[in-house]
Amino acid sequence: MKKLVLFFVTSMMLTSLSAQEGCAFILEEAQDMFDAGLIETVPEKLSGCLEQGFTSEEKLQAYKLVILSYLYDDNLEDADRVMLEFLSEYPAYESVATDPREFIVLMESYDRRPVLMIGGSLGANFTFPLVTGRLGTYNYVSNEGNYLPGGAGFHGSFRINKRLNERFGLSGEITFSHNRFDFYLDNETEEQVFTGEITDFTKIDYYETQNRLSIPLSVNYQINSDGLRATILIGMAPSLLFTATGDGYREYANTDKTRYDPVNVSNVDIMSVRRFLNLAAFAGIGLEYKVGPGELFMDARFCVQMLNQVPQGSDRFVQKLAFESFYVTDNLLLNHVTISAGYMFPIYHPKKILE
Repeated sequence: MKKLVLFFVTSMMLTSLSAQEGCAFILEEAQDMFDAGLIETVPEKLSGCLEQGFTSEEKLQAYKLVILSYLYDDNLEDADRVMLEFLSEYPAYESVATDPREFIVLMESYDRRPVLMIGGSLGANFTFPLVTGRLGTYNYVSNEGNYLPGGAGFHGSFRINKRLNERFGLSGEITFSHNRFDFYLDNETEEQVFTGEITDFTKIDYYETQNRLSIPLSVNYQINSDGLRATILIGMAPSLLFTATGDGYREYANTDKTRYDPVNVSNVDIMSVRRFLNLAAFAGIGLEYKVGPGELFMDARFCVQMLNQVPQGSDRFVQKLAFESFYVTDNLLLNHVTISAGYMFPIYHPKKILE
């Protein structure tokens, strides 16, 4: 059985190689006929190998010969037909110095810009909580607590870009993001003076992580410069929060010689005090550079959340966090800085430019 399979595979490979060698010879003959002015017979001679038998480079040269043969024979209808086939096969083709002007003029009568760019990106994000209302367990007059980024989160996105013209375009994305932020409440004084405040006898640390799915939609403006393109973008991003967890840590302080074990609670589900549906506005800048068939890009954005993290009327006292760690959530907006890098592949649909 193995010998039969090996024989079959070997036969197929030899047949393919033989066909390629035969089509390479036919291409040479067609070129000689074209150079001798026998242009009427060139398209028919190459038709079989155009369907199957040429390498990619040979096929490109054969298409050129067929198109030029039709052009020089004043058969514009067939020249247009084959040019559309050629551009469908080689949509990113750029003319070279040896291409006849007639070929270039016909090619430039087609819109060859990508209709869509499709790709993805990966990146890091940093969350900057903005307190809009103090509702925690501490004295707001003497101590505000500190909300800080909790180190770098990460995100990944799938995106589609649509060019409207040479300058403006639209983008749509589906983004998964993992965000982090921290809260610290420390003593407002190092002196052991009891004032009846929570900060007299304890330090509170709180760490929150969120996972959300967002759909950023943006308008972008491009500035071209020798292959490197700068982009300015603005947009909106509705989002869905599907997990939010908090870790609380409380350490006793100012207890003189008496020592108490710290209190630690972890992985507490706090979705009951977090808004499921939110909205953000964002602005950013990016750079795009052509690499291979597509474009490599980087962008940086600042995202401003529009709606309070805490839904109106929700019970803020998540039991484990409130009664063991002494953390009660304030009203918050979670703003973000994101940095992304990725790659976009072009999708072409060449069509005749209407005059």
